Amino acid sequence: MTTAVRTKPCRWCKRRLEQRRWWRPKRYCGHWHAAKYWTAQLFDMI
Repeated sequence: MTTAVRTKPCRWCKRRLEQRRWWRPKRYCGHWHAAKYWTAQLFDMI
């Protein structure tokens, strides 16, 4: 039985990421993209 792999874009670079876990989806390619996104959001608020 084959299952379709769910994908979702990285919030920073929009690269498609495989979603292997259903309880907490991946949102970033890695920790650096998450840090860049958080920093950009912080400066947008200021």
